[in-house]
Amino acid sequence: MKFCSLALLCAISAQAAFAENTAVVGTFDGIIWSSGDTPGATRFVLTSDDKIIGAYSYDSFGETAEGHLEECALTAQILRCIWNDEWGSGDFAVAFASDFSSFSGKWFDDIGSGNRSPTDAEGHVWTGKKR
Repeated sequence: MKFCSLALLCAISAQAAFAENTAVVGTFDGIIWSSGDTPGATRFVLTSDDKIIGAYSYDSFGETAEGHLEECALTAQILRCIWNDEWGSGDFAVAFASDFSSFSGKWFDDIGSGNRSPTDAEGHVWTGKKR
């Protein structure tokens, strides 16, 4: 009976994590700081194995710059990823609204411990509102 209870608990936990992951799926318009606040779009999708990945674009001196978000982990409403584009890579940490309709947070110039906060004093602004 203990095994059955544990298996049920694991199944419910996995289903809840999947539901939370699907909540972030979509395209968000907002600001991605790059030598000032610039318009940007961030898109999150789920891979075939239910992992969150993303892509983003923003205006960089009149041209469109693009990049990817990888190694994403969602805990409650905090999403942490690694950003990667032609300028380098670093940490990404944002907090979603309770209904996952928007987020605000930061990107960082380097890859740290993976526990950076969307409200850290350092870092650069990254926001989005779901289309």
